[in-house]
Amino acid sequence: MKRIPLIAGILGRRTAWLRPLTGAAEELACADPLRLLQDCLEDGGPGSVQPNEAPLLPLADRDLLLAEIQRDAFGDRCEADAACIACGQPYTMAFSLGAMMASQRDPEDSLVEGPDPESRFRLGDVRFRLPSSRDLADAAAAEDPASAVLTACILSGDPAGRETDIEAAMAAAGPVLDLDLDAVCPNCGTSQSPRFRISDFLRQCFVQERRLRQREIHCIATAYGWSYDSIMRLSRADRQDFVGLICERPGRATPLDAFGGRARATG
Repeated sequence: MKRIPLIAGILGRRTAWLRPLTGAAEELACADPLRLLQDCLEDGGPGSVQPNEAPLLPLADRDLLLAEIQRDAFGDRCEADAACIACGQPYTMAFSLGAMMASQRDPEDSLVEGPDPESRFRLGDVRFRLPSSRDLADAAAAEDPASAVLTACILSGDPAGRETDIEAAMAAAGPVLDLDLDAVCPNCGTSQSPRFRISDFLRQCFVQERRLRQREIHCIATAYGWSYDSIMRLSRADRQDFVGLICERPGRATPLDAFGGRARATG
């Protein structure tokens, strides 16, 4: 298991433990990265978030954990494909996910206090928690979802007239990986700001790898006669190691050869 310190956590529990990825978890990611996170969370004992608490994680911690999964599976370097808003030509951006995460961590705002032992923050007399995936889902049907989320996260104090300041404090205390990238089209030189969301990016990476994953499963099943479910329960690292062993014979093609290389981390 891998231990990840969290930004705020849940009710003072500020540690998450992630189990190694399996093929089954990778398939979950193709549908919903939050389901992947729920599958990967492990009970690490006192002070850790529990597997069924993924929807309750602050969005900042959710994105932190998804970024760790992204880096473990595909490496720190990301490549994102986009189409120019001016000339329409495709281009590719490359960036470091670790550097992006570091840039989101602004120097501590002296006006924002926290997190306290219960994972709460304070701005003046207003006490708040960071929004979670559950908050977004609950507020989706509201007339003003943003106001509904803010209301749900205010624990005490009067936010009237200070909503913008409180939202800015939340963003500073718990930055999320949902932001505009700075890019310049190499074809026409137009500056633009394509959107990056770690949840969408991670999901697309696993979707792009599905064909390769199927070839790896086929390779192991053919060589060892193992069932599909047994292979899908293997860790990602073990599955790839078994394929490497099977294909060690000189001249034998590997799933990577048939696929044309492991899926590029694009979004």
